[in-house]
Amino acid sequence: MAKHYINYKKIGLEYCTEEHTFTVCFDARGGVISKAGITELLLQDSIIYLQDFKEVNAEASNLEKSAMLIIFYRSGLRASCEVKLCFCIDELGIHISAKITEADALLDADLKLTGQLNWGEDAQNSTFAVNLERNASDFRVAIGPAASKIDNALFDRLTDSVLKITGHTNLKIQYQWEEKSYRFLIDAKMNTSIDFVFMENYYSNKFNIRYKPINKKNQFPTPPVGWMTWYAVMFNACEGAVLENARLISEKLKDFGVNCIWVDWEWYHSNLKGLETDGSDTFNPSKIKYPNGLKFLSDGIKELGLIPALWTGATNEPNKNEILEKNPNWILANQKEWCGQWWIDISNPEVVDKYIPMVFQQILDWGYSVIKWDCLPVTLRIADEYHHKFFNQDKNTEEAFRDVIKAARETIGENNYMVSSLAKMTDQFPLPWITLMEHALGEMSLSGKNL
Repeated sequence: MAKHYINYKKIGLEYCTEEHTFTVCFDARGGVISKAGITELLLQDSIIYLQDFKEVNAEASNLEKSAMLIIFYRSGLRASCEVKLCFCIDELGIHISAKITEADALLDADLKLTGQLNWGEDAQNSTFAVNLERNASDFRVAIGPAASKIDNALFDRLTDSVLKITGHTNLKIQYQWEEKSYRFLIDAKMNTSIDFVFMENYYSNKFNIRYKPINKKNQFPTPPVGWMTWYAVMFNACEGAVLENARLISEKLKDFGVNCIWVDWEWYHSNLKGLETDGSDTFNPSKIKYPNGLKFLSDGIKELGLIPALWTGATNEPNKNEILEKNPNWILANQKEWCGQWWIDISNPEVVDKYIPMVFQQILDWGYSVIKWDCLPVTLRIADEYHHKFFNQDKNTEEAFRDVIKAARETIGENNYMVSSLAKMTDQFPLPWITLMEHALGEMSLSGKNL
């Protein structure tokens, strides 16, 4: 079987002239493109198939910044017709072009190119068809191997890498259940370049953050779905409302996949002024709303077969709690915001080594292994404003910020679920916007009215 091979850096390509197919290998991932080839060449008055050509030749060359393989097809059903396929590899990826001539005249034609995409070790669960041309600040993916008409790339969440396809007039990406991989079908014009571009560290570079894939070895192998106090009843949340809704969800919705009850920030907040008068703080829930405490609440949720989740704003307080009273040097600033007024000094090593572990260990002791950590964007802003008061002014804000997150993650362990929430203020209440946090997990929760 005649095979021809070229390689440039991480990328290798092999073309089989008997089967008229090619395979592309990338780095140590094996054949990321396989069983690929041109199925049809569409002239205005006829269809040409590569297998109808009797003579096939190949020329390979290595250039300074690329490698090239040209396949010539001659002696077909149209005697004077010649097809030239060109494969070029450079640092970006594979570039494919085709020309068809007859009697030395370049013909106008279309081609169909199809093949298998083996992008990622777990294509069914961790590889997503995406569109990289959307003018948006988010990154849209689906749960499972879904693909839409606008998708032009595959994203592998385990390696933060992308395989993008360009240079087509029409592209279809579909998941093939039998093959457990994606396939592509391209319609393209002759004399243009079809490009398969490999992009590493895509998410990290796009959003300028450190990337780590979601750890699914926790309570939620699939995204959590449930009832959240803030979306449903806001400041009317209380022990009775939470347990009543938990009972109804357990009876009516648990069999449909609803699995979580989120107790949001109202457990020690009663307003948007950043102040509290009833002694509520990070270590003490409101005695009026939760008279039996948060351990009683989590036990009740668990008895109903649901998973309890809890909000925290660990970097600030509406009231100065007992620990901060005893350690005033752990406080960075007193400035009223919607969530609180006392801000901890995230650069202080005692805050990292003692205070943050105490906050999150208390949450675990109450029975919550799912944690929503809020107020982080405003924490960054306050830390920047008061950086001159940092215990360690040699530390930049981001470094100090990551230290407290790391301390929290080490306290709760890798397999407990933690998310972050951005808050954009409106005139009435903060709207939640979901963001990624290093070593944290993405949040999907069901919001709704009181059942």
